[in-house]
Amino acid sequence: MALTKITEHIIKDSFKTAISGSDTSDMTLATASIAAITASISRLNDEISTDDTDMTLATASIAAITASVSRIDSEIDTNSANMTLATASIAAITASLGQPVNTDSNVTFGTVNSGDITSTGTITAVEVHTTFVSSSIAVISGSNNFGDATDDHHSFTGSLSISGSGTVTGSFTVNGDLVVKDNIDLEGDIDVNGTANLDIVDIDGAVDMASTLTVAQNIIIAQGKKIQETDGNAYISFDSGYHITGSSAGDIVFDIDNNANETDSIFRITANNQATELMRVVESGNVGIGTTGPGALLDVSAGGYTTAQTHAIKIGANIGANTARGDGTRKIGSIVGAHYDNDADDITILRLDSESITQQILNIGGTSELNGATMLYLNTASSSLATPQIRMTVSSSGEVGIGTTAPGAKLDIVGGDIRLDVSEKIGWGDQLTYITSDANELRFHTLAGGATARVTIQSAGNVGIGTTAPLEKLHIESGSVLVTGTGEGYAFEAGAAANTLDDYEEGSYIMTPNTNLAAHSSTTHATYTKIGRMVTVVCFFTVGSVSGTDTVSLAVPFTSTAGVATNTNLAIAGCYTGAVNVGDTGLVAIIGESAAVVQFLMTNDNAGGAYLTNASLAASDDIGFTLTYFV
Repeated sequence: MALTKITEHIIKDSFKTAISGSDTSDMTLATASIAAITASISRLNDEISTDDTDMTLATASIAAITASVSRIDSEIDTNSANMTLATASIAAITASLGQPVNTDSNVTFGTVNSGDITSTGTITAVEVHTTFVSSSIAVISGSNNFGDATDDHHSFTGSLSISGSGTVTGSFTVNGDLVVKDNIDLEGDIDVNGTANLDIVDIDGAVDMASTLTVAQNIIIAQGKKIQETDGNAYISFDSGYHITGSSAGDIVFDIDNNANETDSIFRITANNQATELMRVVESGNVGIGTTGPGALLDVSAGGYTTAQTHAIKIGANIGANTARGDGTRKIGSIVGAHYDNDADDITILRLDSESITQQILNIGGTSELNGATMLYLNTASSSLATPQIRMTVSSSGEVGIGTTAPGAKLDIVGGDIRLDVSEKIGWGDQLTYITSDANELRFHTLAGGATARVTIQSAGNVGIGTTAPLEKLHIESGSVLVTGTGEGYAFEAGAAANTLDDYEEGSYIMTPNTNLAAHSSTTHATYTKIGRMVTVVCFFTVGSVSGTDTVSLAVPFTSTAGVATNTNLAIAGCYTGAVNVGDTGLVAIIGESAAVVQFLMTNDNAGGAYLTNASLAASDDIGFTLTYFV
């Protein structure tokens, strides 16, 4: 329904039309009617507030006014000459109302206790001031516009209910709580400086937050969407393969105590809705897998020791860049350490090369692809609380030391023994030459002998050469004994049983003469043979020079023993002489007990003799003898 706006121009135009064409007599009647209207209105003004019963008179007066106006409307012709009278009448009406009714006037009506003000046209006003204690503005159809400038202010003391849609073109400020019980659809931006409690929020566009977002419950993000930074390089993706991607600088940072006010902050990775912990990083930097209290930078407390169990650490993949493990392929797993020079390749600590089903190679300390260690130490301790000691060393040149850190040979053992199990062997080359032990025996094998032992040493001490069952301390079968070299031979132990050969030796020696006697070097020589305790010397001595009267004596290779014979002379032998004074019957060589020299006795018939002296010798004289004695 359209409303008609009442203005001063509408009133004037109406009166112009009505007054046009009237005459003087009619004007008299109009003037009288206006006077009556004025009187009635004046009376109404005086009596309308007296009491409710006077309203009847006011009603009758209004009816008379209406009738008079109707008569004026029907009788007064338009006439421009009569406008002066009409204007005067309007001034009189204005004076009667007590306030101007111009288009720019403020019109005030008294209190209306009941009834409605109804307009079938348009009420147009620059401002409408209303005071509602409890009431409503009901609009059947159409729109309400409040204000015409962005700095207009509209206050609602009570609640505001919007059953349809609401559109805010400029800013919208709520000083108290704003409760929306249904959906709110925002086409533009929403700026929240304080706290917003939202049960369900559906945002189609972007959300820009300059401060902290606190969420008491879960944040649900659609599958395939991301939480990312403005350039899109760093994000957390929630697609079917959840992953985190770093920024263009390559940094992904999880700070478990960014304000440095905690001492027990933990970063955890869990499964089964946090029921199972997979890994944790504590604030000290220690990482624990399978333990809630890691005691080292990496503390793994997991895995088993049977084939049916998983193991704590497993390293290795197929050969080739970025390849995973597959059946029937060669795999390599390595643990490396940093080189002294950061620019150099790492140093292999352990490497397992699984080449085939039968070839599994474990490298310790280096490989051909990476740098290696220059020294390997194997340490053990006497107990778990004792200080470890170096037990074995492998040097840079390949020497192995056990009990020493400076091995001088390929195998250098200090302070210990080597022990092999029964039937095990020590071999050389292709192990056709080796030493083995069997049934408490030690056997020596050589290439030509094959499985037959060359030398056997039994537990009782018997040694067999050519036999594995020696019957004596030395049992030689199918062969001979050859002794060569100066001073070599057989020897018999003192007190050994008669005829038991325990030593053999033979050689040459120097016959050192007594004082003032010298040998002729070109013709003097002496040899000996020693079998056990028995020594036989064969000597030929030529005088080179001689003087004085000293008793002649020549040295023997071994000192004679004592207590073998009752006579002090243990051995006597005849001599060959050349130009020597040998007495009546000849010259004999004798050696006494515990003696180291041979002396010569000049014998006489039926009488004793005297020892040969230098006085009985001359240059070029010869003495030759063979003498056997015991030591």
